[in-house]
Amino acid sequence: MEGATIAKIAVISAGSLGVGAGGFYYSGILTPQKSSIKDLISKNKATKMILQEESDRWSKAWTKYKEANKDNDRDSWGLEGWKKTDNDGLSSVFKDKCLKESKVKISNENDPRYKNFVQWCTRTTEIQDQLIEEGYSPIPQSGQDEKWKANFDEYKKTENTKKIHSVSLDTGDSKDNTSHLNKLKNGCKSALEAPFNDQNYLNSLEGVKRWCTTKNSTV
Repeated sequence: MEGATIAKIAVISAGSLGVGAGGFYYSGILTPQKSSIKDLISKNKATKMILQEESDRWSKAWTKYKEANKDNDRDSWGLEGWKKTDNDGLSSVFKDKCLKESKVKISNENDPRYKNFVQWCTRTTEIQDQLIEEGYSPIPQSGQDEKWKANFDEYKKTENTKKIHSVSLDTGDSKDNTSHLNKLKNGCKSALEAPFNDQNYLNSLEGVKRWCTTKNSTV
């Protein structure tokens, strides 16, 4: 029994103590695996990075950042050129900082750099993000009037069972009337930009697919 106990102690010691000169050291504790902030964000279903081409979203993010740091001698990220007032010219600096931070490797989501990134450089995942992943493309709001008008007429038909939440076309509505056509276009815009977990739009997801998007070719 005594020999077995000594053997166990020896095994434990080997896992926690280093070997002498020329040997190795092993504490039994592995270094945590690090991932880039971008990779961690990609695993968060509720959050998306703002894409470079999403200029309107960048503008809103920059306004939010400025508001949170107004009247501060030094802003949260220490942007080069920051002043207490008149920082409108730093929007591109802010955007570049977001893109740079996305590549930083950290241990987990508890890291302050991750939390700052989520606060300033991301947006809520939307219905359209889910549909794009499924191979659908939103119909552009401009330059596609013929497509919108065709969908308008089909949507109005009494046999149409694929409705969109909050989109209702009256019998007398006409596709050639801009305000009438906008009922469908604006309804689609609201549906596509709704949070990914909005149950009202999830319940009418087939309608959103049919009237607000086109299916990408698989060829």
